[in-house]
Order: sequence, then C-alpha cells, then structure tokens
Amino acid sequence: MGDGKTRKINFIIEDDAYQPDKAVANAKKLIEDERVFMLFNTLGTPNNTAIMPLANAQKVPQTFVASGAGVWGKDLKTNSWTSGWQIAYPTEAAIYAQYLKDTKPNAKVAVLSRTTTTARTTWAPSSRPSKAPRSRWWPSRGSSRPTPPSINR
Repeated sequence: MGDGKTRKINFIIEDDAYQPDKAVANAKKLIEDERVFMLFNTLGTPNNTAIMPLANAQKVPQTFVASGAGVWGKDLKTNSWTSGWQIAYPTEAAIYAQYLKDTKPNAKVAVLSRTTTTARTTWAPSSRPSKAPRSRWWPSRGSSRPTPPSINR
C-alpha cells in the first residue's frame, strides 16, 4: 500500500461442490452478507460464468478466475470486474501439441476430457498448431456420448 502499514487478509472459503447454483449462492452470501472486497481464484468455467453477472453488478472484483475458457476479459463493458489468470485452453493445447511435434514426433497421446463446451473448444481445429496436419498432430473427434466407466477396455 506504500504507507508502511501492515494489513491482515481474512480468507473466507465456501465449498460450491463444483455446482453453479451453489457457487451463485456462495457468491451472494460472500458479497451481500460478508461484504467481501473481492472473489479470488474461484474455480471452474460453469461456476465463474454463473457468478460473473452478480460480481460485476455489485462491482466486486472477481480476480484470478481459475478457468482457461476464453471468455474472461472479452466483454469489458459488461464484465469489467472479472479477470482470468490462466492461459486459454486452446492455446495451452496448441503449445503442448507443438512441443510434441518438435521433440517427440512419434509420440502417441491420449486425451481424456469431458463432453462440455469448454472441452470441445479446447480441441477445436482452429487451436491446433499451424501447419500441423489434423490426422497426425491433432485428435480426431470421438464419441460425444458418455460411456460407462471401465478399466477393461
């Protein structure tokens, strides 16, 4: 702060069980009842998307959003109080793919992901490295239907 004074930070933690409805209820409690200064490092795309309107309407900073979705910071007129910190998922995927192409050209890579909009965006053809043929360097699209869990496949 520049004034030489020490300040104490009180972290209040609420568990949303990775459920957007609980995240909104928790954010509302923290903002309205606890009167927090900011929401810090909240986890997950669905949860942060759900609490973003509340945080921005109340002008409470929603900082260091823990999600690599490409939406944080895109609409500064409406959501100027929300900022991410994590690299966007498609960019991260492209970096890993380029690294493998450059250093381990014969590597086989298995990708386990959820069937969500975020997962589909991560593996979009536009996010693969430039000049990387889809058949060799980028995953083909598998089934988008959930399959029963099994270790015997």
